[in-house]
Amino acid sequence: FRIRLRDDKISLKFCFGDDYQGRNYNDKSEEELIEMGKDECDEYFDQCYNDSIKFIKKQYLERNRNKRITSIFIHVTTATEKSNIQKVFDDVRMGIISQSLATSGFHVDMQNLIQD
Repeated sequence: FRIRLRDDKISLKFCFGDDYQGRNYNDKSEEELIEMGKDECDEYFDQCYNDSIKFIKKQYLERNRNKRITSIFIHVTTATEKSNIQKVFDDVRMGIISQSLATSGFHVDMQNLIQD
């Protein structure tokens, strides 16, 4: 995702149209980015990246129509890295088990059950 935003300069407006009002890395020309210098350019990219992640998270959260669901966990990850995907699946599985136990009247500290 970071590579697509920075190197390919893909705007979230391409995917979300006018709904996305945050900064886009491609809003600045190559000349403007060069004039900024590396540190300022990196900081600008981080702001653009954070704006885009915040927007995408908001899109997911707004689609929760079940008000009984009070915990939604969002993981920003690189889908091509097996260890990242494994962590997401493990966290989701623990959340489902924990919620099932809680609705059955049990409270289990799942963090104490996880072994590294």
